[in-house]
Amino acid sequence: MTYVFAASVIYPWLIVRIGFVLSTILYSFTLMKLFKTKTSISLFISASVAIGLFLFFVKVLEAFVPSGAWMDYAIEMFTEEK
Repeated sequence: MTYVFAASVIYPWLIVRIGFVLSTILYSFTLMKLFKTKTSISLFISASVAIGLFLFFVKVLEAFVPSGAWMDYAIEMFTEEK
């Protein structure tokens, strides 16, 4: 149970750094692996849940979902004028 608590403490930090979708995939995948779920099933469910939540927040609730500092930097780096 200590690992679940640690993952839950790190999750908000990850959201700010790498964004909602990637951090949710990592968080749910980690929890599912801690509870001994098969890797392929864990990855599929984690990605499905993260994308589903993202679409729900953005399309239905019209809420802001953080893309993350690293993702913002990557987008800025690849889209800047040369």
